[in-house]
Amino acid sequence: KELDHKFIKLNLKGSATLSKEHFKIKGTIDSNKKFQAKVNIENSDLGIDGVFKTEYLSTKIVGNIKEKNLKATLNISSLKKLQIELNKLYKFKRFDIDGSIKTEAKLKGEEVWATVESPKLALNGFNIETIGLDAHYNKELLTINRLNLNTTGFKDKKLNKKIYLNQAGVIYLGEKRSILL
Repeated sequence: KELDHKFIKLNLKGSATLSKEHFKIKGTIDSNKKFQAKVNIENSDLGIDGVFKTEYLSTKIVGNIKEKNLKATLNISSLKKLQIELNKLYKFKRFDIDGSIKTEAKLKGEEVWATVESPKLALNGFNIETIGLDAHYNKELLTINRLNLNTTGFKDKKLNKKIYLNQAGVIYLGEKRSILL
């Protein structure tokens, strides 16, 4: 029922060599509700290089899948407008949130590095500002090297705080689970 009167048009051109796991896809995904996504992704002997973009969302991936050496970025210019954009394809309850987010992740073997940055997220009645997260994962150990944010806009001024880590936080995710923040 959610997809009634919604038509999706795929205008993709591509090729694939399944025996070598090579592929190339380029084109657009459009709907009659004025949604459009641009796709350009290729996996070859040189590795993967791909981009997926809408008006408010931009993703990029580069690297080599077989070697587990990848770098991915995701940028959202407006969470509020992205929700409206995606609601053109599929109806869902939108959250009262706006702001931009930039994320970056790197995979090298079994290790993962990730960062999340946002100047401001406006929520219902308050804001979370200057968000910064820098984390590393390796062998069941998650290390949070940096976590900082400011809460502002609360009527109760005591809730407006700067939150940060004084030292790196560690979270053990193996058999013996523990958190040290």
